[in-house]
Amino acid sequence: MDYTKLNKVLKALDAAQEAESDQRDAAREAQLFITKRDGQWEPTVISAYDNRPRYTFDLTTPIIDQIAGEIEQSDFNLDIRPAGGESTKETAAILDGLIRNISNISDFDTTLSLSGREAVTGGLSAWCIKQKYIEDDSFFQDLVIEPIASVVDSVWLGPLTRPDSSDAKWASVLEASPKEDYEKKWPDGSGTSVDQNRLSDSYYNKIDSIIVGQLYYIQERPETIVLMSDGGVYSEEEIKPVMDELALNGITQVDTRVIEKKYVKTRLFDGKDWLNEAEDTVFDEIPIIPVLANFQTVENKVCYMGAVEKLLDPQRVFNYAKSREIEEGALAPRPKYTVTGKQVQGYESEWAALNTSADPFIRYNPDPEAPGAPQQGGGAAINPGLMGVSQSMQDIIRDTAGFHAANLGDNPGLQSGIAIQKLQAKGDIGSVKYFNAMERAVARTGRILVKAIPKVYDTQRQVRILKEDGTLIGIDFERSRFKPVGWDVIAAAWVLIKRYPGQ
Repeated sequence: MDYTKLNKVLKALDAAQEAESDQRDAAREAQLFITKRDGQWEPTVISAYDNRPRYTFDLTTPIIDQIAGEIEQSDFNLDIRPAGGESTKETAAILDGLIRNISNISDFDTTLSLSGREAVTGGLSAWCIKQKYIEDDSFFQDLVIEPIASVVDSVWLGPLTRPDSSDAKWASVLEASPKEDYEKKWPDGSGTSVDQNRLSDSYYNKIDSIIVGQLYYIQERPETIVLMSDGGVYSEEEIKPVMDELALNGITQVDTRVIEKKYVKTRLFDGKDWLNEAEDTVFDEIPIIPVLANFQTVENKVCYMGAVEKLLDPQRVFNYAKSREIEEGALAPRPKYTVTGKQVQGYESEWAALNTSADPFIRYNPDPEAPGAPQQGGGAAINPGLMGVSQSMQDIIRDTAGFHAANLGDNPGLQSGIAIQKLQAKGDIGSVKYFNAMERAVARTGRILVKAIPKVYDTQRQVRILKEDGTLIGIDFERSRFKPVGWDVIAAAWVLIKRYPGQ
């Protein structure tokens, strides 16, 4: 694709949106089901219940809270290991501390918590890695990890087949820029929003904004790589200045070959115009990291899904049945007494307060025309089928989610501790796939950071290293510190997950 032509980029974006429209519609529905008032009621049913009781008894959110809570209480730690050759434990330790500090200044824990909940709900979330000046008075850039808002409407990736999206060739991130900010930043812009492929809005009271896109795309250029006698492989451009020095140490050139080196460029656009010139980045793969839960490829189509989608129908039926139960029971008219005027004559005030009085008796006058005491008529009769439906839907919701009473902190049978642990273990099977999706995304984040760090932290400066014990130290860097070996010899970024106590 010709990334210099905006019409080509918009056409590719439109094709990606169309191909994923059904997936995104399902994800939006799941999110609105949890977050929007009346989200658990279908519009057609709402109109049918006009002027009738309509209540929401949310049994789905506690299940989302349970899965997302496990993710929020887990530690996703990137552990950098030397991959052999010229890589060293010292370099790996510095990388490890640098990445830990990048996570700290980025508040990555919060990003993980928000992304985990979003992925559990709709099946999709994402974050991005950027190079930026994090201090206004600094000349040095840092790498940061930033969350992406409204991923279901904003992140679109080129064709991919891998669950960590590492094979995507381009990505567009759409963001709502307040109109005032847009006009200040891009006074010559068209003011036209990029289409988000959303048929309608669920919320209308919003800030007037222009949707702006940021395109990331991969390009290739030829590069000569060199194989040295010590087994190291380096860029010819990088190693050439120190070739004589290496020869003195017995390290010589063995072979060379030309490869297509990948690099990522980025550019901003609106619905009609480019907003800036293309800019180089330090990345060699798209730095947009999606979390795709329940990832599958079916009929050459990437599919993902959150926990809510399978719970939509039983939750809705439960709300309908419970609302009818209340209508026929608690909100039904009270049982009435059949009386004659003579029976209540003189006691009208007592009979008028019948439903609120605490008196143990009520008086009446005998009436020969209506022998005996006044009789109470039958009260409201609740359809027993409704109660059966309600109970069935409760069971179906838990069974569909794969969660049991013990997982939700409910132990009505007072089972033994071993029985509870077994039930919790069965419930964990339903949540492990979301942990796997998060782990894939965090691991890819680590791999991108490992490759990008040498290009960002490559000048004489002092950088902060965060040790495992939380100690923050400064290390003086020099451009030659890791040359000619380079940091990119560190090939492994391992993700270690530490569950919270008791798991």
